[in-house]
Amino acid sequence: MRGILKYVSLDELLEESDLITIHTPLFESTYHMINQERIAKIKDGVCIINCSHGAEVDTYALIAGIEAGKAGAAGIDVLEDEEGIFHYDRRTDILDHRQLATLRSFPNVIVTPHTAFYPNQAVSDMAEMALTSLVSFVETGKSRWEIKV
Repeated sequence: MRGILKYVSLDELLEESDLITIHTPLFESTYHMINQERIAKIKDGVCIINCSHGAEVDTYALIAGIEAGKAGAAGIDVLEDEEGIFHYDRRTDILDHRQLATLRSFPNVIVTPHTAFYPNQAVSDMAEMALTSLVSFVETGKSRWEIKV
């Protein structure tokens, strides 16, 4: 019986795939694994999903690929230089991250926070952020609810 999977070179994968998902460890060899040269090789309209590490995709090359129509869509929960962006209350901040602002402006790109396997720090940060937001909401007087702890 033949298997349903076939190992191919990265170039062959890029040239033939309609959907590319990235799930690799970040090494020197995988840094900017998806870059301008490789985006030029992808099928027009391909969807690129990065759930691994932000540095594996050259974000400027991805943006250029989306604008040129090479990449038809993208989904990312990681981004280069994302430290201090996700898992913080940034509702009233002007973000100093042009790549993120550009990606979020595209209707064919979904950006979500990277939650991975919910490590203790991530769960702690989410709980703290939720409670801080709740307290802020109540303190502004915009709530008719009473909170008892």
